[in-house]
Amino acid sequence: MKVSNFVSMAKKSQEKLKELGWPAEHIYLLGYSDPKAIPSLVFISSKYDMLNIYDRARLSILIQQGPLKFNYYVISPSNILSSSGPIRRDDLYRAVKIYGKKPLMLNNIEFASRKDFEFSQTATA
Repeated sequence: MKVSNFVSMAKKSQEKLKELGWPAEHIYLLGYSDPKAIPSLVFISSKYDMLNIYDRARLSILIQQGPLKFNYYVISPSNILSSSGPIRRDDLYRAVKIYGKKPLMLNNIEFASRKDFEFSQTATA
């Protein structure tokens, strides 16, 4: 699948999250370039800290717009920092950022993926 297909799935899911009152602040695509990985859409918001693991799982099932062979994760920044969470910082580093109006902040430090870094290098050259 193309990245544009994942973007359209993410938009539909974000619309559903907005309807439910839980819009994501950031959306990432994980595992797109890794042939061994299952592609995943990760929806991140600090509001998800208020949800327990079961409510986050329920929310991710409600927003799934594509085939079941892709994963949908609804997590908060604190879940990313936790070593027991499904998505870690190094996973996001290798991901493609699909949506985010502001930078993702982890422990009051701005987080950037490798793609963000590569883009900034080509933009300045």
